[in-house]
Amino acid sequence: MTRHLAAALEARLATHVVTDPWPGYEFPGLRIEVAVDRLVGASGGGVELAGQYVLLDPQSGRITGADRFAITVPSQGEGFPGLMAGEARAIEALADRLADRITRRGARPVS
Repeated sequence: MTRHLAAALEARLATHVVTDPWPGYEFPGLRIEVAVDRLVGASGGGVELAGQYVLLDPQSGRITGADRFAITVPSQGEGFPGLMAGEARAIEALADRLADRITRRGARPVS
């Protein structure tokens, strides 16, 4: 999940997004912490992803943004592949929200 979210954010923000630890990179310009409270789904039904994210200035540790999220998407077909595709879509929907929040607040991700 973490790597999928990082890749989705990288695509949306057009910048490098790395997971902790970040070897070989300058200190990040923004730290995102995501806590997932719920990730459930059923084949042929919906997928629910819920939790909270916090945006932090990595040098000061100051919180620059935080919010809870609850995302529901339909599964993307029948059986296990459809369920996994639905979970991937839910993570991408979270990436959409995070990217919007980051660009709206003027936070600077790693570049």
